[in-house]
Amino acid sequence: MPSIFALQMLLRPRLRGQHFLGTAVRSATLVPLALAAAVASGADYAYPVVPGDTVVSISQRLLQDPRDYLKVQRHNRLTDAQARTLKPGSALKIPETMLRREPAEARVVSVNGAVNVTQAGQAAPLRSGDVLRSKAHVTTGADGSATIRLADDTLIRMPPQSELRLDALNRVVTGRNFEQLMTLLRGRAEADVKKVESPGRLTMTTQVAVLGIRGTVFRAAYDPAARTALGEVLEGRVALDGVAQEGTGTAPATGRARQGRADRGAAVRGSAAGNAADAPPRGVMLDAGMGAVTDKSGMPSAPRALLAAPTLALQAADLQERAVVRFPLQALAGAKGFRAQITSGNALDVVLREQLFATPEVKFGDLEDGSYTLALRAIDDVGLEGKALVQGFRLKARPEPPLTQTPAPNGKARGHAAQFVWGESADGNSYRLQLAKDGAFRDLVQDEKSLKAAALMSGALPPGTYFWRVGSIKPDGDVGPWGDAQRFTMLPPAAPPQASEANGQMQFAWSGEPGQRFAVQIAREREFTSFVHNAETTQTQFVIKQPPAGVYFIRIRATDADGFVGPFTPPQRFEVINRLTSGDAANVTSGDGAPVRLQ
Repeated sequence: MPSIFALQMLLRPRLRGQHFLGTAVRSATLVPLALAAAVASGADYAYPVVPGDTVVSISQRLLQDPRDYLKVQRHNRLTDAQARTLKPGSALKIPETMLRREPAEARVVSVNGAVNVTQAGQAAPLRSGDVLRSKAHVTTGADGSATIRLADDTLIRMPPQSELRLDALNRVVTGRNFEQLMTLLRGRAEADVKKVESPGRLTMTTQVAVLGIRGTVFRAAYDPAARTALGEVLEGRVALDGVAQEGTGTAPATGRARQGRADRGAAVRGSAAGNAADAPPRGVMLDAGMGAVTDKSGMPSAPRALLAAPTLALQAADLQERAVVRFPLQALAGAKGFRAQITSGNALDVVLREQLFATPEVKFGDLEDGSYTLALRAIDDVGLEGKALVQGFRLKARPEPPLTQTPAPNGKARGHAAQFVWGESADGNSYRLQLAKDGAFRDLVQDEKSLKAAALMSGALPPGTYFWRVGSIKPDGDVGPWGDAQRFTMLPPAAPPQASEANGQMQFAWSGEPGQRFAVQIAREREFTSFVHNAETTQTQFVIKQPPAGVYFIRIRATDADGFVGPFTPPQRFEVINRLTSGDAANVTSGDGAPVRLQ
């Protein structure tokens, strides 16, 4: 039979002696109502009779109260004589609610961040592997989360800033199922309840909601300040019933069951003394993929569809190569935020990180390299969280790539080769470098696999557009990811200046580009340790008075309009000689046209 999930709204205290869901309530108040449950009616355990069994002997072994043997006898329509002489091999039907309970335990699967537990009067940090028993009180901090496995393999996941009390963890004496009752005092909880044929029971309550389920995947939340609760159903079916506050004039039906379809069973409603039997119902039925929210009066909203699972904007998100993992998302209509969880490997039980995001981009830092799973769901305008995107990914971000220095991004290099410089890695002691003509690095020009220094002079490069990237290598040979590709333009070397002389002056000319300015240096020695001339000009020529006779060197450096400073041209040598001149300062030449030198 398909699972039934019931959620009952409880917004006012109940008086001594009142009944709820067929169970006598002895306490003076019932907020939160931790032990109420909405379960399928008519659930029986069929006990196989063996020789010597009587209704009394069976009741003494199996019932919570052996004095209820007469109820069992009437339930099976047995006479007193038949109750004393049961036929071996026959089945004695015993209501599940009457069976004796034995203590069961829960075990902590994973803990991340600050999570505390109070158990047996002792408060302590919660640890993975801890055993939890009835009355344990678990609280997650702002960065804390925990996953708890119940005795029937049900998983309870607690996100940050949540508070859950395990009111009762019991195993039914027949061993077929468990009764597990808990109260969500604050925050959220997600339950993945094992599907079983026997009618086991798990009940999660809040101060305004009771959720009793089996074979169902659901999420619940409770805001104590607003006194509102919500339920989100992923598998199974949910009955959500409300109870009015004092003075609202509306009350639930008394002692009636609201039927689903015949193949889905019934959800039993509670009652309050003094309520009219014909009061209108305050409830909705939620199928898988639906959710609802209560208002302050305890009235549930109409069912609404949960948002679809988000979609990643990047197709290849399974490999993350930066210390901060990023998952940009496509726009999703109706989404006001997102909840993201990072779990270890493929196990969704071990939640390592959990965070809410207001924008369609999820990012987490401080993860070690390894395999993870991202579970991501959108949040609508009333706080209901939708279906989950589950995406596995591998993080390989270390050793991190060094920061590049030269050439700068979208920068330039001028000459016949490019000088590459990058920062030294803290984790690596060698580097790899690739130089290519395309951003996909398919057309490689240079591929260096082991460089000790954080610099490299390329081979000869013709003018054009190039891309380069660098990565770190650890001493043990572990190769880190490539850094971001950097684009640069290779420019031809600046043309050397051409010298000419006339009328006691020397003129140097060269080619240039619009907007460039030029540094012109003339020195007596090739090393340019001192200057005869050191000037800047925006012209592509430079005129000086002819210097004294001797050998000189000149070099030019261009600065582009965008600020890029190129290298100096190779030093050009020229010689100034004493010449015989005419009265108008013109050179006197010999028969071959060469100037006549003066000794």
